[in-house]
Amino acid sequence: MKPNNSVIKQIAKTKKTKVSFDKDESELLHELRVRQVELEAQNEDLRTMQHQLESVRDQYTDLFDFAPVGYFILDKNGIIINANLTGSGLLNSQRGFVKGKPFITFLSNSKDSTLFFNHLREVYKTETLHSCVLLLKRKGSANFFAQIETISEINEKTDETQFRLVISDITEKKKTEELLLLNEELRIEKEKAQQYLQLSGVFFMTLNTDGIITMINQVGCKILNHDCIIKDNKCKANENVHCSLEGLNWFDNFIPKENRNFAKKEFAQQIQGEKQ
Repeated sequence: MKPNNSVIKQIAKTKKTKVSFDKDESELLHELRVRQVELEAQNEDLRTMQHQLESVRDQYTDLFDFAPVGYFILDKNGIIINANLTGSGLLNSQRGFVKGKPFITFLSNSKDSTLFFNHLREVYKTETLHSCVLLLKRKGSANFFAQIETISEINEKTDETQFRLVISDITEKKKTEELLLLNEELRIEKEKAQQYLQLSGVFFMTLNTDGIITMINQVGCKILNHDCIIKDNKCKANENVHCSLEGLNWFDNFIPKENRNFAKKEFAQQIQGEKQ
């Protein structure tokens, strides 16, 4: 019996289809393997980038938290959004306690609160860096003077204004400045007193508790036979006299020996009486 041609053709077509399908499947598997390799390479790149980002984040966190100055981020209403460890440490408080509180909570008085809000208003209006000095409260400790430098920025997520504050403890610097100012005021007052005394027609001098002459007018110098001149508002000896009177012990140099001990005793009693 001769084979049916139509059957033979059908079988041949089926084999051809199967071969074509096998070829497509092979190509598809190859393409899937290539894609898998590419995805694995991309995943490796992503993991590398993630590690790099984590490293940068850790560095930023260290720089932020352990900076030598305090960092505070405030919202438009002056509420503390974030603070670094140095900043919360300046307030002697935990960071969790500080966050969410109005910054004025840590100001020492209402006057400083007003100054602070005016400070923020200027920063917001000019969009430039401004600074001020305020007295802040430190939990369980003495208040301290703080140098505050502030700048504003727009939060990209909320599109609202924020304030970034840098705070430094300048208490010691402030004390030094006040002491220098006080010394300068005392110097000016002493010079004024000396100018007045030089115009006085009577003997005038001051002694410290050890009996050392700290101030004497020109009349006193003449009476004690020290021919002095006035220079820089102070009584100075001229070139014919070995030294000026300031710095000399009054009792040892100008009280007769027979009266010296008595005078010293009386002077000591007067000093003691003033102290009591």
